[in-house]
Amino acid sequence: MVLKQQVIGSERRWAGLEAPRRGHSGASPSARPATFECVPGSRHSIWKLALGAVVSLAALSGCAHPMIENGAVREGPMRDIVANTVRARAIEPEGPITARVVNREELLATLSEAFDEWKTPAELEDYQRALIALGLWPADREIYTEALAVYGEEIVGIYVPASGELLLVSDARAPRGLAFLSAVLRRDFQTEFVLSHEIIHLLQHQAYPELIDPDRMPNNSDDLEAAIQAALEGDAMRFGFDAIGLQAPTPEEWMALVDGQFPGPEGSALAAAPALIRLTLDFPYSRGYAMAWREEFRLLESPPISTEQAMHDDRRLEAFLQMDLTALEDRLPADCRTLQRNTVGELQISVLFRDLSEDPDPAIWEGWNGDRYLVADCAGRTEWVWWTAWDSATDASEFADAYLELAPAVAARAGSAIPVSARTEATYVVVTSSGFAGEASKPPPPATRVADLVSLQALLRSTE
Repeated sequence: MVLKQQVIGSERRWAGLEAPRRGHSGASPSARPATFECVPGSRHSIWKLALGAVVSLAALSGCAHPMIENGAVREGPMRDIVANTVRARAIEPEGPITARVVNREELLATLSEAFDEWKTPAELEDYQRALIALGLWPADREIYTEALAVYGEEIVGIYVPASGELLLVSDARAPRGLAFLSAVLRRDFQTEFVLSHEIIHLLQHQAYPELIDPDRMPNNSDDLEAAIQAALEGDAMRFGFDAIGLQAPTPEEWMALVDGQFPGPEGSALAAAPALIRLTLDFPYSRGYAMAWREEFRLLESPPISTEQAMHDDRRLEAFLQMDLTALEDRLPADCRTLQRNTVGELQISVLFRDLSEDPDPAIWEGWNGDRYLVADCAGRTEWVWWTAWDSATDASEFADAYLELAPAVAARAGSAIPVSARTEATYVVVTSSGFAGEASKPPPPATRVADLVSLQALLRSTE
């Protein structure tokens, strides 16, 4: 989820935007922003450690009117950016909005706390073992260490849902083009853009708590979290441009800007990060922005609930099968303890193949129609079952054939001498470790077709 961009555009009015059904301030989102004293950039993180990490379009050197002075945001410019952001996003804040300036050490401490709230050390260890078993994470790398290294370098601003804080990083650097534009226009574009982005996240949390609050958003579907994150980031990016009076780029222009920043500069933590971070960090910004460009205020009213819905314009509202592995868990041997039940989703399936094979055909994952896995510790061994559903028998066969070719690489990554096996049954494919091979002969698990967030959340909670 990375956004590293230079934005050069003229101020523009947006006509005909649909007002949101919740939290509407009554102000026209196309109203011209107030005059700013100053202006500057952005970027973000993964999973839901903290919301809306705006990455490295970074802090300005040489801006004629910097928004940050003596370790704090200047009161006048802050008041202006809040007013313009509220007007653009059309959600009235419930109270005063402030921002705190932090250094990198303070940022890392905040991220560490957010990690602990996301998962306990024991839960994180179980989660990592599950990802290693599936081939999504290398056994010699630690999720906590790698994520902190990347986010610590990339983030220049962040909204922390648990505390409601807006944080700006004091020592971020701005691209030369952005710094030049800021100096010429006598605005601190870096800080302005970061602030508007994070203020929008705060407003989102206020108006759409069901998308953000941990007690309302289930923690057992990576695919759902990635899809919701894309909606939140896309919404913040889209209306952030309006808030600072810059012409929003088209999705194609934006994608070109984002794609040009990856896999990150040589020697950076991002460039060296495992694929699960490196190949997904831009997803909320690129795909999320494209959805927000088309749907505007409607996006968060009916957000995507799978990465398939976020990745394909023509499948934006497409239903999929949510599988229930409760019966499977109930028949686990007595010496087995469940480590993780989760959904991989189309995005992470693409990461698996892009990471462990050369130039894979996207047709391998584009027929996704749902999946669910269970990973267990059985007397010290890691065993697992992964059920996948596909749009057609042809799609299922394509995935199964491709996966069998990938199986030795998955087994090697997981430290297993025995490759995993895959069996196709109509439009389903079941993948198992050697210890759970007997599960491959069982019929597909119960499944419910879902297309909306409320239904999916209820199903996920019922199996937590």
